[in-house]
Amino acid sequence: MKLFFYIKQRIHYFFLFHKWKDKFHNSINLINKLEKFRAELKELDINLIDCDSILNSQKEWIWLHVILIRFDRKFLKPHWVWLDVDEYSHFIDISKKDFPVFNYKFYPIKPYRWELLPLYQSIDELIEKVQDKQYIEDYKKEKNKSFEEILDELDL
Repeated sequence: MKLFFYIKQRIHYFFLFHKWKDKFHNSINLINKLEKFRAELKELDINLIDCDSILNSQKEWIWLHVILIRFDRKFLKPHWVWLDVDEYSHFIDISKKDFPVFNYKFYPIKPYRWELLPLYQSIDELIEKVQDKQYIEDYKKEKNKSFEEILDELDL
């Protein structure tokens, strides 16, 4: 069984790096641009991965994709590039032209399901937002709102 997973993993690596090689390298260059905004990204709850770690993290992501059950594999994609070093959040979809940045959520109650949570329509938008101090302040205010404040805004 281990051999089966190993072979399947190697096939996934080959497929990813053959099909997505150029876009994967482009994503590394874009993440490298984000490097100088590490502190600002942290304020947006993104603990940016080191460029030196991207290849290993992508291999880890592909390995996880290989061992997932069919239900999960239909949603989670091997061409998502992991952006956050601490957890499986904040990805770039290199299959899309603009490299959108997103997160996802799993609902562990029947009917089980996944939901894609778009955050930025492109990596360029994220680069633009991390340079906007007002955006970061607004993000932090929104994040720190109490449940009561949110309900008041909804006028319930």
